[in-house]
Amino acid sequence: MSRPDIALVGGGLLGRLLAWRAARTGLKVVLYDAASSFGEGSAAWAAAGMITPAAEAVNADAEIVAMGRHSLSLWPQWLAQLPQPVFFRDTGTLLLWHQEDAGEASYFEKMLTARDPRTNLLRIDAARLEELEPALGTRFQQALYLPGEAQVDNRALLTALAAALEEVRATCYWHPPLCARHCVVSYASVIASTLLGLHCASCGRKIGCRCNQYRKRRSLGSFRAGSP
Repeated sequence: MSRPDIALVGGGLLGRLLAWRAARTGLKVVLYDAASSFGEGSAAWAAAGMITPAAEAVNADAEIVAMGRHSLSLWPQWLAQLPQPVFFRDTGTLLLWHQEDAGEASYFEKMLTARDPRTNLLRIDAARLEELEPALGTRFQQALYLPGEAQVDNRALLTALAAALEEVRATCYWHPPLCARHCVVSYASVIASTLLGLHCASCGRKIGCRCNQYRKRRSLGSFRAGSP
């Protein structure tokens, strides 16, 4: 493999997105992850896929909120470019509470309005709530509603991004890498080998590098086998 332009460690949602977008520009990208291409080891596997910059403005920096708002327009465009469909909807966020938590809801409303004056926060009644989410029925008499926020199916997105990385010919190393003697080695040593042509201290073979460009061992030293 020729020397990559970018090497990324961690193939969760962010790592895959970065690798995919970089590879689409023509850069040679290598991605390393200790789990499989399914992404079961990533935070995105368990997360709810909520894209809610306004709701999170209560305890997030203004720069983070601004980036989140910008992402709301990017998500539909990027998802349309993937080789597999991914569930996405931008029908907004509902904030619900039981009667005994009404004080907390009012506090949240005041805090959000104070921290982010741009927020389009609406207080809705039971009829409007049932219209937005019929499954709730009449269990709640009121709610707070943030139009325009979104949700994406994280697991489907991980799968679609794995397919997209193949499509753009990004090189992906899933699972912990093994040297010639089946020693589990760290990803730091794999990347160093890929970029610098270093060798495994245990067996003397190059770690993760099949390029003939580096035939001599470098004086920088070698990496001993360790845990990923």
